[in-house]
Amino acid sequence: MRSLSLTLVLALLSYSCSSQQERFSSEDELPKSEASHFLGNTTDFEKALSRADTSRGLKSLLVLKNDTLIFEKYFDGHSSRKNYHVRSVTKSFISLLTGIALDQGLITNLDESIAPYLSEYTPRKNRKKLQGITIKHLLTMTTGYEWNEGSANGYIDWDRSEDRIDYVLKRDLAETPGKRFNYNSGTAHLMSVVLEKKIGQPLMTFAKKNLLDPLGIRMDDVNYQSDRRDFVNGGAGLQLRARDMAKIGIMVANNGVYNEKRVVSENWIKQSFEPYASFPGQATVGEETVYTSGYGHLWWLLNIAGNEGALAWGWGGQFILVVPELDVIIITQNDWFVMDDINRRQIRSTFRVMAGILNSLEPDN
Repeated sequence: MRSLSLTLVLALLSYSCSSQQERFSSEDELPKSEASHFLGNTTDFEKALSRADTSRGLKSLLVLKNDTLIFEKYFDGHSSRKNYHVRSVTKSFISLLTGIALDQGLITNLDESIAPYLSEYTPRKNRKKLQGITIKHLLTMTTGYEWNEGSANGYIDWDRSEDRIDYVLKRDLAETPGKRFNYNSGTAHLMSVVLEKKIGQPLMTFAKKNLLDPLGIRMDDVNYQSDRRDFVNGGAGLQLRARDMAKIGIMVANNGVYNEKRVVSENWIKQSFEPYASFPGQATVGEETVYTSGYGHLWWLLNIAGNEGALAWGWGGQFILVVPELDVIIITQNDWFVMDDINRRQIRSTFRVMAGILNSLEPDN
């Protein structure tokens, strides 16, 4: 698609923000403003939007500045009304619920062993190694289990297993728990199981009351997957609308507060963005370099376009990007039912779009 002129960009912004208003209930509304009020470099913004238009697989792009929606667009017939798979963004959702449970005293110690909550789901021979694995290890992907999720097949094999809990628990320990980060959707699922055991009620019942309702997210707009034991898949499977992802981003960016009401403690947000695992790596995306600097409590930490940020990151390019120093939130949804090469292409393309947007915005004084 050809590049957008500045006039068309501004017209599109006005339409994309104002025309949505009549289609949403008052509780669904997000404050809106025109992007032109916040732009420091219109050329970079135009380039970013042009890249978005030509990014294969992109479904939605939302940009918020100072908790205000300044750009919103859906691509290739996708809709603001529909929820889409957010894949591993689910992990960050589980992290927020864990923080709420900790705030309420339902979890009292992140260094507590997970053995009392999971031993019943695996043969006796697998139980001893559970003693040294803690809730903290689940949150930071440092359980030590032998695991390879470097490709889609690593997740698919676990997802298709007869018993997703035992599939993880019967794995050998390759390292001492707490020693090294190893990305593992299976242990994120264990966190979901442990969390439900700790709160003493169905996880999504707890989520509705304590997270979704306070953010104005309707349960009818949320889907999720469960395993054969009826535990919510903590590794992936959540489906959300882009605007509801934005509400989560706003709450996180405001240290746990949404609409002047506390949802999760500021202390938990800060803990979640601490780099419990550090592994500086980089990927050049066009003119920009993106560094994945570490991993917190089921949130990625990164540097993008020279800005530190926290990222809920789902397969295919499902992103909630929070950049505190710019007070910017970017939401993207992409096709998710893709294999490794398409996944990498979509992520690379989406990072380029996000970096261009960040470069275009005027820093706050």
